[in-house]
Amino acid sequence: MSKFAWKRINWTEVHQRVDRTQRRIYKASLEKNKEKVTFLQNLLIHSLDAKLIAVKRVTTENRSCQTTHIENTFYNTDTKKINLVKKLKINGVARCDFVVNYTIKRIAPNFMHKKLNSGKRKNNRRVEPFEHWIEDRAKQHLVLMALEPEWESKFEPNSYGLRPGRSCHDAVVAILGYLKVGRNKHNFKKYILDANLKGCFDNINHQYLLEKLDTSPLIRKQIRAWLEAGILKNFNTSDYEIMKNNIKTPPDVIISSLLINIILHGMENYLQYWISTFSEPKLEFPGDMKLVSRKNSMSQLGVIRYADNFILIHKDNEILKHAKITLQLWLKQTSGIEFHDATISIIRSTEGFKFLGYRFINVKSYNRIRLKIYPEKQVVNKIINHIGNILRTNRSISSYDLILKLKPIITGYCNYYSICECSHLFNKLDHLTFQMLRAWVFRRDKMNNRHKVKEKYFPSGNTYVYYGKSHRDNWVLVGTKKLKNGQTKNIFLPKFSWAPSIVHIGVRPIQPFASIYDGNKQYWEKRKLTTV
Repeated sequence: MSKFAWKRINWTEVHQRVDRTQRRIYKASLEKNKEKVTFLQNLLIHSLDAKLIAVKRVTTENRSCQTTHIENTFYNTDTKKINLVKKLKINGVARCDFVVNYTIKRIAPNFMHKKLNSGKRKNNRRVEPFEHWIEDRAKQHLVLMALEPEWESKFEPNSYGLRPGRSCHDAVVAILGYLKVGRNKHNFKKYILDANLKGCFDNINHQYLLEKLDTSPLIRKQIRAWLEAGILKNFNTSDYEIMKNNIKTPPDVIISSLLINIILHGMENYLQYWISTFSEPKLEFPGDMKLVSRKNSMSQLGVIRYADNFILIHKDNEILKHAKITLQLWLKQTSGIEFHDATISIIRSTEGFKFLGYRFINVKSYNRIRLKIYPEKQVVNKIINHIGNILRTNRSISSYDLILKLKPIITGYCNYYSICECSHLFNKLDHLTFQMLRAWVFRRDKMNNRHKVKEKYFPSGNTYVYYGKSHRDNWVLVGTKKLKNGQTKNIFLPKFSWAPSIVHIGVRPIQPFASIYDGNKQYWEKRKLTTV
């Protein structure tokens, strides 16, 4: 391949060919044609198109990841990317145990560059672990593209965590459906079992996962190598639901997200079977569960799972206590994962509970029963600390560059919480953010009077258009940049309170296994515009 081959790749055709193979895997899995699924998966992991996409995602598209400075050090040219594509191969080897706990993220970029450059002049041993780590991430993308379509045809409908086409908002909408008040307003109280699991990959039965994958020997050998090397440890979905607006693919959520869903797959089906036979309680569980009709008592039990976080909802407290014991036994006999005993709790819906950064509660006022959802109290401190850290570490940059850093963060938080009652929170965030911005501005210019500095950074009399609505405000941070053609470009920092409210519609319940691989492009493309 020539030096400029990378730039001449027709990425549209590459994605189309890979998507076609993935749709074939999805269809064959629905038809339970295991031989065809395995054949197509092997075809995909050896295809040039899939390798090109895997390399592009870890070296080019993942610009906002915390490891960008590493990727840019080793694979910053087209020739190096092509060379990575040539040597990319699923070979059952995990060579990046050097960065098991992702300590690489905690190294200062300048120090790292100096350390890497000095090591490269002496020998290549110091550089190899980082190169192998990036190569291993590309391998994970490659395996993910092969396994994901198969399991998307199997996953349960109430599993929303880190799946393509699904989001936290879908989980929130599902919770609202279970907690909504029906005609019997005197029986609106429900109970919620809220539980977290201990470190999944730290305590998992590796053999159980590999047998449950039931995939080709080559892919199984590669995943076994990752598990034994400890690369998939320390999986944690906390804060990911909020931060995913600002990062495309965190380094610890490539193949881990799929594997944790595979490990916990069957939880909802098992609980359906268990509650349908609750009159004759049995602690054993069958090997292959089939979906039980929603006409039975299962319709009263809600199972909402987001990766390794889940809640159970039912109107009977005693049933939830039995469900907790039964689920503990199921986890112990399958994956070996255990509950965090300190975090297990059964809560009334009238007392309120937390899930995915939201707080849900049933309230009764003026003989009217309402279900309220609003952000957690800790969210304000979390957001303000995030913005404050950016302001403290960027004291000398221009206001234009500062807005480029802050705007996607503000937009991401607004998009995440705009489906709940957040006006009070957003007004408070606007006030605290403004105080920090004002201190940042007046600290920069002490030679001029404060009125002149204010008009430079917060001009009066301007009108700003955000999400199609006009806002007139005298205290909006504005940045200006001169372009190469001599023109100037102005941008502004939007306020939290300007974000519009969103009515989110969950995944259609028509098909239990609806997926982005089912061929309905129009539906899933439309969801991309509204899904956080």
